Amino acid sequence: MRPSLVCLFEQPESEIMRRLQFRRVDPETGLEYNVELRPPEDPEVAARLVALSDDAEATVKARLAAYTKQQHHIEEAYKDMLFTVQADQPIDQVTEVISDVILNPIF
Repeated sequence: MRPSLVCLFEQPESEIMRRLQFRRVDPETGLEYNVELRPPEDPEVAARLVALSDDAEATVKARLAAYTKQQHHIEEAYKDMLFTVQADQPIDQVTEVISDVILNPIF
């Protein structure tokens, strides 16, 4: 199976780190929340949220370094269908850009 469009999400490492510092998970339900953008409405749920170990700064930096080493392979493999999205925008703007590319392809 070969995709017709591949989105490459780009944003500064500082923004990745900032966003991850707000990510939490409810250990009872497994639901993920962003305490800055989408906190739980129930105070009881909010009280039991925990940070994910994968979001630790050292872990994220190691994963980003591994990704950066491999990124050129991804770009080369999908160069004819690659679309870069600036992901450091609000989610509704990112969604709009992606929707526009899907509905009005230029490839």
